[in-house]
Amino acid sequence: MSGYEVTMIVLGSLSLMLSMLAFVVVLVKSIKK
Repeated sequence: MSGYEVTMIVLGSLSLMLSMLAFVVVLVKSIKK
């Protein structure tokens, strides 16, 4: 594996975690209303 592929995989997993975190935050806010 080249460094470029590793970077793309890391960026992809990071963005996935961020989107899931944002989804959880929105879910918690909607429940607390």
